[in-house]
Amino acid sequence: MPRSYCNNFISCYTIVVVSHLTLRLAMKVIGSTFVLILLLLLDATAQTEKGRWLIGAQIGNFNYRQYKNDVGYTFSGSVMPSVNYFVRQNLLIGFDVPYSVEKSKLKNPLLTSYGSVEQQLGVGPSIRYYIGNSNFKPYVGISYTYSRYYHKYDMNANGDFRITSKGFRSNLAPGLGVAYFVNRNVVLNAGLTYNFYHDKWKNIIAGGSNLDNTSNNYKDKTLTLGIGFAVLFGE
Repeated sequence: MPRSYCNNFISCYTIVVVSHLTLRLAMKVIGSTFVLILLLLLDATAQTEKGRWLIGAQIGNFNYRQYKNDVGYTFSGSVMPSVNYFVRQNLLIGFDVPYSVEKSKLKNPLLTSYGSVEQQLGVGPSIRYYIGNSNFKPYVGISYTYSRYYHKYDMNANGDFRITSKGFRSNLAPGLGVAYFVNRNVVLNAGLTYNFYHDKWKNIIAGGSNLDNTSNNYKDKTLTLGIGFAVLFGE
């Protein structure tokens, strides 16, 4: 053997053994890394596989405002529980139950008080599609809800003048966002929804008299941000 590579047989043998052990160790590391990546990919895929249930809730639109000139406040918020089922890989269908509330109370320098309470409760179908097989999954979806609408407005503390509005709201809401699957059974999500509202209602003053003989109609478009938490069940 040429002297440029080793001085004697023992040193050459040592180099060969060390090289062989290093190669085996490198192959084991590469193999273990490949298996780990494969297991992670399989677990991420299994998170949204057909036959699993996703039950969770999304919150948003929480706001509190304290007024300076008129002593009072305004509070609003919404929550939307949902039950969903994966009909195929990454494709989720389900039902949403949105609930929202807004409450205001004011008193001006003339000591005239105003109070307002608005509530909505609805139900409707939804569909969502997750993209990719990683733990971070973008998604797109759309939902439709039909809600019962109730609004009460009082002027003066003893309710001398009251207007009650009752009606319904429909909402078509396409949206997109991103979900983070913490593990196989827990997921966090955040998304933007563009809402197409259509309200119909009637106003009634205290005593049961209609303020108008026809239904009022109102259409609006809003963009909302919501964050949510869900639990997954099933194999």
